[in-house]
Amino acid sequence: MDEQQLRERLNDLIAHRTPERNGPSTVLAIESLDGTFTWSSGIGPASAREPSTIDATSPYFAASITKLYVAVLTLQLCADGLIDLDTPLVEVVPHDLTGLHVIDGIDRTGELTVGQALAHTTGLPNYLEDTVRGGSSLLVEALTADRRWGLDEVIDRSRTVLRPQFAPGHRNRAHYSDTNYQLLGAAIEHVTSQPINTVLGERIGEPLGLSATRLFDPDRDDIDAVATLFHGRDQLRHPLLLGSAGADGGLVTTAAESLVFLRALMTGALLPMAAVDTMQATWRRIFLPFRYGMGIMRFGLPRVFTGFRNLTMIGHSGASGALLFFVPAQGLLVAGTVNQLEPRSDSFRLATRALALVASAR
Repeated sequence: MDEQQLRERLNDLIAHRTPERNGPSTVLAIESLDGTFTWSSGIGPASAREPSTIDATSPYFAASITKLYVAVLTLQLCADGLIDLDTPLVEVVPHDLTGLHVIDGIDRTGELTVGQALAHTTGLPNYLEDTVRGGSSLLVEALTADRRWGLDEVIDRSRTVLRPQFAPGHRNRAHYSDTNYQLLGAAIEHVTSQPINTVLGERIGEPLGLSATRLFDPDRDDIDAVATLFHGRDQLRHPLLLGSAGADGGLVTTAAESLVFLRALMTGALLPMAAVDTMQATWRRIFLPFRYGMGIMRFGLPRVFTGFRNLTMIGHSGASGALLFFVPAQGLLVAGTVNQLEPRSDSFRLATRALALVASAR
């Protein structure tokens, strides 16, 4: 197909989405790494305060894509000699971590390192989504009634209510844990003596010209100015929850700015390429079909589901229905969101179909 036909078919993918089936709004943007192709489209309102159609410049909640940004900040600090992947977390997190990781009666907390936290190999439980025996997760509780939490509660919940999954630094195992990135956020603030939002702005936002990318602050930011999130049919207007996520999932960004960030990361503009390679040196299974490196995900489907094209992606996704990935075999970048927590696979189905169309036309 020619480029006009390609754009029409891509636009149709978005146009045929409906609020009843797919959620209130969707935006998707695809660019080639070499800059020869760019496309974006959206459907639905940009936000509660902006009824015009969502587009690549509209802000949305990126959820766990935040972890990719935090990983970049951490590795930048490593490159500057302010921290090291082998630095024990107890040395850079200014909180009492005693008893945070106890297995067989032995406190292994002192063995936890920055690098393990980045790769989810600390074995720490996930304070947000792991379920208390006979109870529910903090996420379920917070979705029921919006509330705020801080690092002290994250540590206390992980230490007293939940249990570690395995010994620190397990060679082959990973347990996806938002606790790790709460700790990394505190470490970044400690070694820089600045709030993490300031560090994010100075080290990523300002150099790349990202004006909308920040961690959501419920005391300063208007949730109605960001694309509305839904959980099934229920509107998720929970500013305290979203603000408390912080370094593990509190990022607000746009599809256009996400692509600028990912392009900069994949071309060595944010980190030395050796550090980018380190992020991808070891992939551990977290949950099918995802594997995790160091602050970065790999997503791949059998080629029978992708038109027999290699659409393996590296980047990150978020529970808000957001995704941000690079497809090395095709030289394509994709960003966007469906602003819907359930089902979590919806954004991947949409992105895979769109990427397959672009790949077939190149």
